[in-house]
Amino acid sequence: MAEFEPLLLDPKKAKKDPDKAQAELIKIQRKDFERRFRPLENDLMSQVHGEQAAADAETAAQKAGADVRSQGAVTRAQFQRDLARSGTTTTARQDRQLDRSRGLAEARGVADAQNTTRRHIRDENLDRTADLIGIGRDIQQGANEGLSAASGMQASREAASDAAKTAQKGQTLSMLSTGLGLAAAAFLL
Repeated sequence: MAEFEPLLLDPKKAKKDPDKAQAELIKIQRKDFERRFRPLENDLMSQVHGEQAAADAETAAQKAGADVRSQGAVTRAQFQRDLARSGTTTTARQDRQLDRSRGLAEARGVADAQNTTRRHIRDENLDRTADLIGIGRDIQQGANEGLSAASGMQASREAASDAAKTAQKGQTLSMLSTGLGLAAAAFLL
């Protein structure tokens, strides 16, 4: 990542035309963002939506399924111990029925665990994407506000300048009319 290189504005030019200087400063900030932060943003987006992210999500889902299978095996072993302790035996038909029920419960549990894990990872990735979009909007909004402020300052200065010119013309006309009035009065006397 490139180090920050300050791009300074010329104070004389900024004093002469502050609105242009404000707009130039906003352009400099945008270029700095593009140079220093856009690569980080792109990297994060590829981490969120890239092939590796999908592979990691699938690995996590498979691990969740394996955890459910392991828990099912523990439950099955515990059930067999409880039967042996109580001296109860099951018939071959009952064993097959229990195996079918356990198999169905395990398949449902594995599918639920994998789907829940995938949804959770997808939601986390959507949150990260939304955060990036929000950051981008904040940057754009800041730039727009800066340009808007610069535009408003320029309009205010132009209005003040126009008002000063109008006042100057009015004062000049007033002085001329007073001078002409005095000259006419002196002429008539």
